[in-house]
Amino acid sequence: MKLQLCIASTLALAATASAQVVAVDNFSYTGELTSNGWTAHSGAGNRPINSDGSVATLDFRGGSGEDISLPCAPFADDATSYASFTLNVPSGNPVDPDNNGSYFAHFKDDGFGFRGRTGLLSPAAGGDFGIGINASSSSIGGGGVWASDLLFDTNYQVVISFDALTGTSQLWIDPTSSASTSVSHTGTQTGTIINNFSWRQANDHTGLITVDNLVVGGSFADVTVVDTANGFLAAETQPGCNGRILHYTSSTTPPSPSSPATWAAGSSAVLTVTNMDDTVSIGVLVFGNSSVNLPLFGGQLLASPDVIQVVVGSAGEASVPLTIPAGLTGATFYTQFAAFDSCLPAGSFVFSNAQQHLLP
Repeated sequence: MKLQLCIASTLALAATASAQVVAVDNFSYTGELTSNGWTAHSGAGNRPINSDGSVATLDFRGGSGEDISLPCAPFADDATSYASFTLNVPSGNPVDPDNNGSYFAHFKDDGFGFRGRTGLLSPAAGGDFGIGINASSSSIGGGGVWASDLLFDTNYQVVISFDALTGTSQLWIDPTSSASTSVSHTGTQTGTIINNFSWRQANDHTGLITVDNLVVGGSFADVTVVDTANGFLAAETQPGCNGRILHYTSSTTPPSPSSPATWAAGSSAVLTVTNMDDTVSIGVLVFGNSSVNLPLFGGQLLASPDVIQVVVGSAGEASVPLTIPAGLTGATFYTQFAAFDSCLPAGSFVFSNAQQHLLP
């Protein structure tokens, strides 16, 4: 099973990830999403969701459709999860569900706890369709509804969040910051541990929805701001024990997450990998001067293996502190982590996402 991951001598020991990005999918592959890291949690095999190498297409029409989830490192039960994606609704069929709407995206726990359901509504203000969000139920019209209608054949950046402490979800359309116009809804469910992002298909209306550029993270900035110092590169891997996925972060001070590492000369960084097999807690840190795309040991190596450093942690976590040396301004480096796991065959690893670092 493959998972699409929601990663100078001192510097050569470093491997980092964006502080809270936990999953990315830009749908650059072709074929079924369930062959590229996603798992069907309902209606498996019924109208499989496919990517054409550019976008993924959701097909709403009669009968049951496949609903799928992308696993990611779990958020705490009082944390806020964020996701951003590009939405386009092609013309051809009217969007005309009832007031419950037609939800197509949401966060998910390891069961059927759906949070932050985001969906389409019938137009109400002269456009082609409406959009809204409900924190804990399927009634999109009963949640926070965007004030203006949207248009067919138009790309929109949609940002959604779910606050597990308060049970509140928030929706932005084409925001420039977290202070941009948004709508919110507070539901009845709190304390949910989010560890999946999901797409849904149903028969609430007839038509297609395309999605692209999915990013899941722990802050608004994580899913909307391009961090050239810690660029996230999705990698394929086999999961470890109990479906374990590595969570790989860089921060300025422990514990992770805190502020993202800047990689500026003289600055400090703490590089942390969590969710390792806690009976082993051993892995390797790969540092490269270039990127590669190499299937290897049950995963995908994206950082050229110019330097490989064994890292030993404890209780499923390992950290490497370092100070960034001078003289590297403008340099680009690639890093990735791989861990031993007692549930995998000998010679196999669980791989983290890779990172591209452009030093300021």
